[in-house]
Amino acid sequence: MKVNLHIVIVTYKSKHTIEECLNNLSEHLKQEDTVITIIDNYGKDCIDQVVKKYKKVKYLFSGGNIGFGAGCNLGFLQEDSTYTLFLNPDAVIDNENILKLVDFLNTNPNTAVVGPCIKSGDTLQHSGSMPLPPLWLKRKTEYFKGSYRAILPGSVPQKTNWICGAIYLVRSSIYEEVGGFDENFFLYFEETDLCFRILQQGSDIYAVGESIASHIGGASSSEDNSKYIHGCIAEHYFEGRYYFLRKSYGLSSAVVYELHKLFRLFLSSLKAVFYGKQNLALIELKTRLRYPLFRSPQQSKASNNYKQTNKTITKATNKTAIALTFDDAPSINEHGVNFDPNRMHKVLGILKKHNIPHCTAFVIGEFIPGNEEILKEWLSAGYELGNHMHHHQHSSGLNEDEFIKSVSKCDHLLNELGAFNDHQNKWFRFPYLDYGLHDLQRRKFNMAIKKLGYRVAHASLCFNDDLYEKLLATNPENSKLISRYIESSILTIQRCLKFAKNGEVNIRHIVYSHFGDVNVHSLNFIICKLNELDISWTSLENAIEHSFYRNYELMQINNGLAFDPKILSSNTKKSLEHFYKLMPKLDYKSEKKYGPYRKTFR
Repeated sequence: MKVNLHIVIVTYKSKHTIEECLNNLSEHLKQEDTVITIIDNYGKDCIDQVVKKYKKVKYLFSGGNIGFGAGCNLGFLQEDSTYTLFLNPDAVIDNENILKLVDFLNTNPNTAVVGPCIKSGDTLQHSGSMPLPPLWLKRKTEYFKGSYRAILPGSVPQKTNWICGAIYLVRSSIYEEVGGFDENFFLYFEETDLCFRILQQGSDIYAVGESIASHIGGASSSEDNSKYIHGCIAEHYFEGRYYFLRKSYGLSSAVVYELHKLFRLFLSSLKAVFYGKQNLALIELKTRLRYPLFRSPQQSKASNNYKQTNKTITKATNKTAIALTFDDAPSINEHGVNFDPNRMHKVLGILKKHNIPHCTAFVIGEFIPGNEEILKEWLSAGYELGNHMHHHQHSSGLNEDEFIKSVSKCDHLLNELGAFNDHQNKWFRFPYLDYGLHDLQRRKFNMAIKKLGYRVAHASLCFNDDLYEKLLATNPENSKLISRYIESSILTIQRCLKFAKNGEVNIRHIVYSHFGDVNVHSLNFIICKLNELDISWTSLENAIEHSFYRNYELMQINNGLAFDPKILSSNTKKSLEHFYKLMPKLDYKSEKKYGPYRKTFR
């Protein structure tokens, strides 16, 4: 049933503030069309016991500290509502002031987001303009008219470009349309990014001073001995700002902005030292220089996960292990390649020849009828079959009902084959992986998959055989393509071994490939070479549980793609374009110069 107002509160070490927050909402909970969802990103301070005292309050442990934006998206999907209020656990707003915000949205259909006057001690929190690189001051300023200003108590509603995310009422339909919060932000600037996208979408944002609330600020992080800037944890603040600028304006503008800010801090510090004034600028400069200038939250997360994973690696796991998976079973049917289920039979023969103990093939449901024999032969060899949807189509073009219908139809056919038993995992992999899905859509689909009893099969390594397959289809006489593909695959694995040897990444990888002619001709040689490199073969489940990119708990929550940014950069859009531009121009000799045609990014 659709409710009018859904209040989402994301907590992290917030036991000392959540009770007061809920007490102030208790009057509003008496209304039948209001519900509250608590997303707990910590899980160790017994907030679930506090929540039990309140009716119509749903508690959900996220599995770990997945970040503020990700927690908000997870909470948003728990209820279907007209409006959603994102509320910090250290923010206090009563029933009367919530109703003022709701009434404003009711009477202003083109408004997507409203925020109240927020008192934080003796100060007022601000609304107004967003970070704007100097190179852009004279361009595209339609989203940045107005100034950075406080929302005064009792002031008339003012149209603005950004409001503080501590108390943030949004029209749910617009929030879903723009894709919710970008989960690449860990903390700070996720609401800035959302406001930016909402303005681009054509909706308005208003600061409503008639509605008054209070906010402690930093309550969830005050227990840590972190360095702060502007009342925020400095590391997350700088990373969030840089990512927002890079995402919204491009790399060059983000770099110019950060250098510009650093230069101004340096001049202010010199001035303060010269005049002997209180040297706050110098303190801020030292704080800024403590952290990398050009690092995004994703890079920080990957770096932290490498460090965290290295602590868990023991001597028993020092041997690199690979889980082998194939998509588009029983045969690739695109890139100009004709459908031929005999390819799966040939690949199966190669796997048996080398006694590969584990392998998972993801089946396109519409190709199961008429090809049951080869699929059953695959199962009888002790290998797994997974769900690859009924039609091989991009999930971003489907709504939730269409997506569930496609997955369910393939599930029915797989069950008729006897693909699953009581002791076997049910694996699912998105066609084209999960590229093109925005975070909210991905999270919604993953929740649907989980209800159907499936686990998402991640991937960490790709040999890009589908790209070579396309080239081979247009140039069937070009035997050099196969040798290029083999060399490319081996170099990718060797790069993994290099990182593992240096202790930079975990050493469990999930390779995904396809049932195409490229693998039919080269898989035997690749497996021989990998055996020479002393690589072992493991199951998909074992590889996921020892993933290097995210720890297991967060992977289970996010169900995202676990690509290593240092190894598998070729799956980015720019790298694919780079591949297509280079391939027609290169001859075999020049391949040594360009390696496996992968463009590494940091």
